[in-house]
Amino acid sequence: AVPLPLSAGVWRDGVALGRRVLWLHTFGARCGESPDARPKLPGGRRPYVRAALPGPHALPAEPLYDPEERALLLGEGRIAPVPPAAWRFGAS
Repeated sequence: AVPLPLSAGVWRDGVALGRRVLWLHTFGARCGESPDARPKLPGGRRPYVRAALPGPHALPAEPLYDPEERALLLGEGRIAPVPPAAWRFGAS
């Protein structure tokens, strides 16, 4: 037996939470685009591929960063603009 809530509000909250979890676990492939899921930077500040990235076998061992151009360099590939704080970001 699966317990069901008596409150319609609790049911709706549970369904919304389930959709969000499914969306997260499928990297957005299921349950449509979540309006709050992917933050968008204003135009001109969004990083774009400025020069084609090399294939997976031609990628360098480590990416480089050009602070003057605010660009992430991957071999001949280039993504810009990339803020310095994004380049310095690290997770432990």
